[in-house]
Amino acid sequence: MISEIPPPLIPIALFYCLCATVSLAGNMIMIICFFREPKFKSPCHYLITLTCAADMFHLCGHFVFNFQLFYGGPGSQELCFWLLLPSCIGLCMSGPLLLSLGIDRFLACQFPVIYRQLCSRSVIYLLLQLAVPIGYTTYITMSSYTQRDSETLVICQVPLALSGSSFEEFNTGGFIINVGVIIIYFVTFLKLRSLSVHESQLKVVFKSILYTVIFVILGWCTVTLVNILCIHLVADIDSQHIMMIYAGIGLNMACASNVFVFYKINSDYRSAIQKLLEIKIPDKVYPMTSIIGSLEYSHRAGCMLAMDMKTEVAWFAASSWLMFITVAFTLIIILTYLTVHADVVRHGFSCGSRNYLRIISGCALMNVLLTVSAVTVIGVYLSKYSDVYYYGITYNLGYSAWISVGAGVIFLIVFGLSALISHRDCFGLGLLIAVASILNWVGVFTQCWLYDNDYYEQECAGIVPFYTTEVSWLAASSWLMFITVALSFIIIFVFFVTLTYILRNGYSCGARNYFRIISGLAFMNVMLTIAAVTVIGVYLSKYSDFYVTFSLGYSAWISLGAAVFFLVVFGHSIHTSHRECR
Repeated sequence: MISEIPPPLIPIALFYCLCATVSLAGNMIMIICFFREPKFKSPCHYLITLTCAADMFHLCGHFVFNFQLFYGGPGSQELCFWLLLPSCIGLCMSGPLLLSLGIDRFLACQFPVIYRQLCSRSVIYLLLQLAVPIGYTTYITMSSYTQRDSETLVICQVPLALSGSSFEEFNTGGFIINVGVIIIYFVTFLKLRSLSVHESQLKVVFKSILYTVIFVILGWCTVTLVNILCIHLVADIDSQHIMMIYAGIGLNMACASNVFVFYKINSDYRSAIQKLLEIKIPDKVYPMTSIIGSLEYSHRAGCMLAMDMKTEVAWFAASSWLMFITVAFTLIIILTYLTVHADVVRHGFSCGSRNYLRIISGCALMNVLLTVSAVTVIGVYLSKYSDVYYYGITYNLGYSAWISVGAGVIFLIVFGLSALISHRDCFGLGLLIAVASILNWVGVFTQCWLYDNDYYEQECAGIVPFYTTEVSWLAASSWLMFITVALSFIIIFVFFVTLTYILRNGYSCGARNYFRIISGLAFMNVMLTIAAVTVIGVYLSKYSDFYVTFSLGYSAWISLGAAVFFLVVFGHSIHTSHRECR
């Protein structure tokens, strides 16, 4: 019965069922294209196809999860292992296959002669490439097989099919593999930059590398890191399982989007998919939304770019994916609202209703943070392309961006109302953390840390992107601010862990430790910000003279404003840990 299902599982189960359906159709298209096209017979295409197959088997496990959750009821962990054995094999194979694919691309760029010789013996080369994925998957699967539990009853989901120490071994090994994927693609990126290849060809390859690294960071790295932290920091088993399930949102979106990514970035796969589906594409497809405007010609472009625009820059691609993730969170909010509405109609405003409202508040807050980050990045980089004096062209945010900002404001109101209804005591702290984090990110990534005025013109410069040739005092200050960004993410994560703990156990002594962690991280954020701004301000004053004046720009003052809010977060957390936690 729906009334007996843990409320946080309902919206995420429906969302994962949607991802599994899309993954099954999309990855099957990729596999069919591999068998239909004679030119898809290189080792690289074999690895891509195996990765798609592994992702498809992995996400098919969500069908079993939804069936047991809504109809079948819990079963033994041993039964879960057998039901999800194909999904576990796909889960374990995906990460190592990405690493093998990265090694293949590295060899093709670094040692082209040796790579051609290896491809001439494709069977041996493929067996060598698949040795690590097969060995790693076999070890994790056999370890889980020997630790099956026929007594424990569980709702069958992919993480719970790996029992005992095998799950922690999977997370530790997976995190190491994912870091290796990022390193190998970064080295390949550096090698490609040194080659004298045509610029348009490089942009296509760079975009492929960018998509892969984004998926690994937002997907695999997030899942394995959250799983490891939950095992060691979260005592309640149910809270562990729920956090692990929600941590897989980015990973499931990545696994379900293989066909869309390859369709966009690879012309061979695009033509093969069009041939398979009998799609006829017109000569030119015009974008229908507006996010970039030109003063002279009024050109427009949106996040959903036209298919003929193959050279999307990295900052715009990253911002686009942030906005796509907000769409996923919006779907979760809608599904959760429908669920809480049905629950209230049946039982009134009960404790179960409060859990739904907490999910809505958390998703709304994530929506706000991602929207602010995406619009800020686009706005900052657009300002660099404007040239009013010589060409009369100004690039600015179009109506689509401002509509998204308006949606972010509404979601902020949704967060406030949901948090206020569900739990009044933590509402203020969550709002302070949200405001402080947004100001911190805006301050770090906007382009006016250094401001100079020579009475004829004014110029600004930021600390992003970071250059290794910067003077030592600016490089040190930049890294201090980058650390504050990382700390703000950790504070947000710990806040949600704290909120989950309080909702289950109240303001107990265990909650006090979480508040102390938040206060400590907030205090470090304040100190690092003050140190960075002070160092930059002191050294800038040395460069000023009668003709040119150097001073701190608005980005530095925004960061100081964020530090003030983090100082309030520090005081609020200390007060709550001593006065509320008993």
